[in-house]
Amino acid sequence: MVTGGLGFIGSKVVQKLVGCGVESIVLIDNIIVSDYSQDVSEPMFLSACVSEGIVKDGLDYIFHFASPCSVLQYNENPVESLRQTVEGFCNVLELAKMTGARLIFPSSGNVYGYTKPPHNELSRLNPNNLYGMGKVICEKIANESDVESIAVRLFTGYGNGEEKKGRLSSVICQFLQVIMRGENPVIWGDGKQTRDCIYIEDVAKALVDLAKNPDIPEVINLGTGKSYSYLDIIATIGTILKKNVIIEYVDKPSGYVDCAQADIQTMSRYIDFVPIDLAEGIQRFYDYLVGVEDGRKNN
Repeated sequence: MVTGGLGFIGSKVVQKLVGCGVESIVLIDNIIVSDYSQDVSEPMFLSACVSEGIVKDGLDYIFHFASPCSVLQYNENPVESLRQTVEGFCNVLELAKMTGARLIFPSSGNVYGYTKPPHNELSRLNPNNLYGMGKVICEKIANESDVESIAVRLFTGYGNGEEKKGRLSSVICQFLQVIMRGENPVIWGDGKQTRDCIYIEDVAKALVDLAKNPDIPEVINLGTGKSYSYLDIIATIGTILKKNVIIEYVDKPSGYVDCAQADIQTMSRYIDFVPIDLAEGIQRFYDYLVGVEDGRKNN
């Protein structure tokens, strides 16, 4: 089962599973109309899984990606975002218990907050926003359960399909689209803040590989192990697009994390993982966006 299976990450996981020869996938998403169209945070989710025979048939794995995915969502609607995150997770955790499934779910690099990078799995958890706190809560709930689970602390994912997220997309997506339109990107602060950015295809492959390995610890980082400043990101985009980019600077809001970088030594011990570098990832994403735009023009 993949919850949030039509979303940015969930859809790529589905594609990777199909490519691996998985024959039966239950796709859950609340934006489609189908037998399994459900909001996992609602009470009827579990009863629907029972009535549809999912519990009886059992599941091997649940990849859970149906939850708010952005600090912005939490800032705009904190109570509902936290409810959807926690109640949805509890429902999916219960389904994993009922079906004997192994649960793979996204935590976030946001759980480290102001802790000095690079962040490893033993670093102090110090989330500076409610989004990160919601992920910590889910990790704690999983830790108290007897369900076999993996909390994947995902850093900044970007790439093909992310443009559908609009203002919830990563800085790479937003910078790239703005510069492609010939506009000036806006940076909060001086642009020296850094992020560990990982291409979406690497994210999907790693998630599936982690799920298949029975020895993976309960908590693991997923990033590239490298961190790039916003200035680096914009310079890379400018080189690829052959544009002289003019940056507009605005004041940085309070409570802002300046540096994020994953320590991926643990993950590298368990799976064969060599993430593509930033320039190649942005080039692939740019080529994809050009193709999308050409398709729109042709239609």
